Amino acid sequence: MNVLPADEPIDPRLWERPHMRAALARHDISEVYQLLAASGVSQRRIAALTGQNQSEISDINQGRQVQAYDLLARIADGLGIPRGYMGLAYTDITTRRLATPPSTAKDDWMERRTFLGLVSKLVMGAALTPAELDVIATAPGHTPVPTHVGATDVAQVQTMTKALRAYDAQHGGGSCRDAILAHTQWATSLLNATCTDHVRQQLLAAVADAKTL
Repeated sequence: MNVLPADEPIDPRLWERPHMRAALARHDISEVYQLLAASGVSQRRIAALTGQNQSEISDINQGRQVQAYDLLARIADGLGIPRGYMGLAYTDITTRRLATPPSTAKDDWMERRTFLGLVSKLVMGAALTPAELDVIATAPGHTPVPTHVGATDVAQVQTMTKALRAYDAQHGGGSCRDAILAHTQWATSLLNATCTDHVRQQLLAAVADAKTL
């Protein structure tokens, strides 16, 4: 019998299934693990990839919620989940671009990883320094626009808008103006992608909401 090693990468096509995408967007790691089990991915394999012990995975399978950013990020990175699918970055396109080490200097690669982490922290409600906000405001500028937009992409725009609005309300008007402008520019660019009529209506509303910032 052909048995895959415990640390063998998980088939990325699993993350594209509708039920899986919905569970990832909700941060419902319990359902994610259950869906993986239904696809033949063992708890041992999940443990090897995420660095969790099997008792912790068992607890999550039984309904324990995962809310800590560090653990969500470790699960996403370990299993090969595009961070955007969990609302941990602008979009999965951004994640894929940042997750591919460039052929330039190591420092440039570290800056990209830093940007990804800062966006994720903001979505999770963490406070950022002015210097960190500057990184968010400038780094997405060259992010490629996806050719197709779905409901998950719209939800990510809405999540980031909500996070920026809350941050602005907490720290004073204009505290993250450049980051808001970058986010709004990105959201507006999604209008050039293809999508269903229903999703387009949701996207138009999300872009309008972002522009009110």
